[in-house]
Amino acid sequence: MNHKRGNLLVTVGLIIVALLALGALIKLVTGYLSDLDQRGYDRGALKTKSDYEARDNVALVAANKLITDLNEKIRSQEKDHSNRVAKIDEEKTKEVKDVKAKADRDVARIRAGALKLRDPGRTEQRCPDGGGSSVGTTVAASGVGDGKAGAELSREAAAFLRGEAGRADAVVVQLTTAQALLGEAQRLCNRQPR
Repeated sequence: MNHKRGNLLVTVGLIIVALLALGALIKLVTGYLSDLDQRGYDRGALKTKSDYEARDNVALVAANKLITDLNEKIRSQEKDHSNRVAKIDEEKTKEVKDVKAKADRDVARIRAGALKLRDPGRTEQRCPDGGGSSVGTTVAASGVGDGKAGAELSREAAAFLRGEAGRADAVVVQLTTAQALLGEAQRLCNRQPR
């Protein structure tokens, strides 16, 4: 029995050694496969990251180009707008000066007696003393509907009226300028082409 017992111990020992060797072999193979898997994963992750970065770089370049193009378009629109506003300002400023200059020339001509204004509703002008005598002659005004003569306005009244008419004309030009500038601003804000 001792002999059987010794064989049993040797067999059990061999089984234990075989199990330990098998465990070590499994651990070695598992470690190798795990390392191989990790290297594959790292390689795949690096490739995937590289692919994502390449895709993102292409998208970033396209986005930057779009931003640059839009900025250039906006700068061009703003420059065009500024040019149109400057042109409107220049034209209307000249127009206001011309209107005022014409009114000033007319007022000067009225004061010098070279230009006379008539009131088509009055046929004669009375003396300031209240007398019945008429001053001046009754002359048919050209261009008046029924051909009736109109009384001449005093130089002061004519100069005043022509000056006020000139101011009104200048205000009209200024209002049309404001309308034109508002139209340009609206076109710019709404991005409407001209």
